[in-house]
Amino acid sequence: MKKYFRSGAICVGSLLIFFPFAIARGNQAASGTPQAAAPPDLNGVWSAPFTPDISKVLGHQPPFTPYGAARFAKEDEIDDPLTKCLPIGPARGIQAGIMPFQIVQTPAVFTILFENQHTFRIIHTDGRSHPKDLDPTWFGDSIGKWEETR
Repeated sequence: MKKYFRSGAICVGSLLIFFPFAIARGNQAASGTPQAAAPPDLNGVWSAPFTPDISKVLGHQPPFTPYGAARFAKEDEIDDPLTKCLPIGPARGIQAGIMPFQIVQTPAVFTILFENQHTFRIIHTDGRSHPKDLDPTWFGDSIGKWEETR
């Protein structure tokens, strides 16, 4: 068990360390203006350790702001989207480590395929804007761009 936790922790730590740098890297914009560098290749299957209760991992409750402590005290597991067979959302799908997810990346699209509930998130990186007649969806309509930060 410790071996799997350690491997998962290394994977998550690597993702948390390198992902902000990966996002910050440049890309060729839709207008054709060259940027300093191409985006990193994040294609592949990713996974994180399952940590439903972070206090067990830390050995104590994490520090809360007064607002956070009040919200945490009101949380009830019965309101968890998983208990209602609803999508959990991309942030939790990536960070909770319930099941692995896969990134499929092209110059125009960054797609995250979640094994849990077979959901997906498509992030268009081709310079388009949001549609004017946007239909509501579970994960919304995502657009993004690669940027270089200095």
